[in-house]
Amino acid sequence: SATGTIAAAQQANLNFGVTGQVTAVPVAVGQQVKAGQVLATVDAASLPSQLAQARAAVAASQAKVASDEASGASAAQISADNAALTSSNAQLTLAQQNLARTSLVAPFDGTVAAVTVTVGQQVSGTSSMGSGSASSVLGGPSAAAASSTTSASTTSVANAQIVVISTGTYVVDANVDDTQVSQLRSGEQAVIVPNGSSSQVFGTVASV
Repeated sequence: SATGTIAAAQQANLNFGVTGQVTAVPVAVGQQVKAGQVLATVDAASLPSQLAQARAAVAASQAKVASDEASGASAAQISADNAALTSSNAQLTLAQQNLARTSLVAPFDGTVAAVTVTVGQQVSGTSSMGSGSASSVLGGPSAAAASSTTSASTTSVANAQIVVISTGTYVVDANVDDTQVSQLRSGEQAVIVPNGSSSQVFGTVASV
């Protein structure tokens, strides 16, 4: 037997990627959400015009390339035109990404675990999401019992504006005595009894 911590197998710590004023937060802590569901939005007034300008720049660059090719411009000029078109396309992609970052969207089905933004609040753009296991390794030899694996977290819960966790699948990090580690094998069934409960939960040893 061993003691440890249990946490959701997936966790998304979401932050707006652009600066603006929060216009809607249609979810609350404990609410079930579906993948792709909008959790909050921000009004970044300049972004639509930036997107329109970027599209116009791409159209102008494409027209310049076509015109110079038709008129028999030099290879150097055509190369410069194509470089300008590449730059315009990059700016368009950035403008599209920034506009998409005005919404926080659930990356998977789960439960809202935290909401730290309110309508009318001014927010600063940061990295949009870090996802992974929220469980903590207790140290020493460990065995993780779970039915799925997770990716590494890149955004702290403390700084997240909305946190979404998966439900139904969990990760257990457990301290195992040195004398018992050799008895464990990946793929073996594990029996977990949460604190305060007499019910058993069954999982699979993912790593030792």
